[in-house]
Amino acid sequence: MCATERQAHRDAILGGPADRRATLVTFAKYGEGTAKALEQDHIELARKLFNAMSDTMFRGFTQGLDTLLERLYERLAETEAQRSRKPPRKAARTP
Repeated sequence: MCATERQAHRDAILGGPADRRATLVTFAKYGEGTAKALEQDHIELARKLFNAMSDTMFRGFTQGLDTLLERLYERLAETEAQRSRKPPRKAARTP
């Protein structure tokens, strides 16, 4: 369905130039058609979900989601920082 090539990207979104998690993908003919169908399905679903919202309501919704995600990422970063500062607990020994 597709060919993949592992390659570091100059402007990789995931973590900068040294991030090797980015993968270039080249679709075969069947895979290209499948990807286009998925894209169309995604667009259609978005229309069905958000069609009843006014532009103002949608902007408020996306701003709220942005704020929520920002707080979530901050909390995750705090948790990771706390974990990296604490040495692992040793099991209690019983005499």
